[in-house]
Amino acid sequence: MTQPHYISLLFVAIWLVMACLIPFLRAQHRPAAFWAMVLVGVPVLGWLTLHWGPGIGFGTLVLALWVLLRSPLDPSRRRRGNIHSGLH
Repeated sequence: MTQPHYISLLFVAIWLVMACLIPFLRAQHRPAAFWAMVLVGVPVLGWLTLHWGPGIGFGTLVLALWVLLRSPLDPSRRRRGNIHSGLH
């Protein structure tokens, strides 16, 4: 039995950090960065799935979709003070 290749996890971690930094780019560069991350992420995901199995690959796919579509570091999502909603 072969040892898992930890280098694939390193590439996934680097991809994850770069994807989290997309919201900090200028608005005009975000779509290009998004599609670049998709094009780079597909082979990385395939390599990870090849070495670690379909369970880890599917979990990473879900995590990657969440990061790309709803970035946790998005500055516009941060709450600034008390914002009241409703009929006040």
